[in-house]
Amino acid sequence: MSKHTKFEMIDVELKTLKVQGKDDNWKHYQRMQRPKMIERIKLNFRPESITTPLIGRRTSSSGTETDFIVDGQHQIVALLESGITHWTCKVFESRGAKHEAEVFADVNCGRTNPTAFEKFKAKYVYGDPDTRDIFNILKGFGLKPGKSKVWPSIGAIKGLEEAHATNELPETIAVLVEAWFEEDGAFSKPVLNGVSTWITEAKESDYWDADVRLRLVEKIHNKATDTLKTKIEKAWADDNAFSGDRERIACEVIQSIYKAGGGAKRRPRRTAAVRLSEEEAA
Repeated sequence: MSKHTKFEMIDVELKTLKVQGKDDNWKHYQRMQRPKMIERIKLNFRPESITTPLIGRRTSSSGTETDFIVDGQHQIVALLESGITHWTCKVFESRGAKHEAEVFADVNCGRTNPTAFEKFKAKYVYGDPDTRDIFNILKGFGLKPGKSKVWPSIGAIKGLEEAHATNELPETIAVLVEAWFEEDGAFSKPVLNGVSTWITEAKESDYWDADVRLRLVEKIHNKATDTLKTKIEKAWADDNAFSGDRERIACEVIQSIYKAGGGAKRRPRRTAAVRLSEEEAA
């Protein structure tokens, strides 16, 4: 924003705010509203964590003032849907739509969003129960959340969180540890999505037992980590999958692998018993 642009912190009536070119993609410079993001803001709402919305105030030749949302539209919608009518906003003197678009670009191009791992660490520090639970589950398997895919680090934070939401993260991790012990890339988001959803549906259908689990481990083991990840990603791309469909598509890929006929194994699978005997021999 130009250093010559005046701005004030003003308590704004949210329902009066407008969005530039809302019904015209080529005039609407902001992201389209995403309902899931709005619901997430509402679910985790804390007044102190809301970023101050940025508003451009245009003044007509007759002196009429109209306020346009420049940055923070998802937060504003979430506030309105939560029954909040007024919020303190940063309001600047706008010279029109072009000026507002330039400000929007300056703000967002210069913004470095925290990584998924950085957000995970922050939630762990303030004691978020789901994050702490994920951390402890991984710790029980000798694993840890991290920035890389090099064992024992798991960089697919979003995949961990989505698998945890199915309540099948412990079983999912156990299957993948058994299938791909000490293999880098064993815990990619596509694979976590597919395996956790498959296990959930198997249990809901009373299909899950020791034999099914063993077959699933063997079938996954016979695929290289990158091969299975790529297979799921290709299925996502072929179906032009939105985020809400991806768990289902990943699950279908796992199902196709589970039902496939036998084939040559990549290498002997190192079960817990084999590892124990190796350690005793050493």
